Amino acid sequence: MLTVWHSWPVFLARYYLRQMWDDMPGPWPVKLLLVTVCLAIPGPQDELALIAFTRLCRAWRARREG
Repeated sequence: MLTVWHSWPVFLARYYLRQMWDDMPGPWPVKLLLVTVCLAIPGPQDELALIAFTRLCRAWRARREG
């Protein structure tokens, strides 16, 4: 089991999930609510909208800081 946890696909999944979590706006309850709503709505459109929304937030945050 330990070798599966440290495999390359699992590392990439953990890395990108953590990056998406950090890029979402607001405190952790807001982030959890966003993810819960996206999982409750059937279809892939809400997940794609969440990814686009987090990318926009990341660009806005980088522009504001830099």
